[in-house]
Amino acid sequence: MYSIVISKYFKSQIKKYLKKYGFFLEELIVCLETFDPNQHVHLGEGAYKVRFANSNLKKGKRNSFRLIILLLKTEDIITPIVLYYKGDQEVITRREIKYHVERVKTEILSFYE
Repeated sequence: MYSIVISKYFKSQIKKYLKKYGFFLEELIVCLETFDPNQHVHLGEGAYKVRFANSNLKKGKRNSFRLIILLLKTEDIITPIVLYYKGDQEVITRREIKYHVERVKTEILSFYE
């Protein structure tokens, strides 16, 4: 079981989704609590891509959200780093993922030093 840490950086990204979609935060927490790295696509640098459906969107996981999660095994921490809606952004580049990973990793690890 991993400790879930949510960074200020990630919180600022999801504000618009929290206002727009009901039950969003509860479903996000369940997604993080049930995360299993063996069931999701590994993107490198400890990042994983998770298909994340919201109950307000009747489109299923395939046409819903993508959540990129960072797994810091040495600290047993799991933290979301970026969330995007497939209707707004089809894909996320490796460069964008690396940028988000560095931002969140710096913020999270500064608490543990």
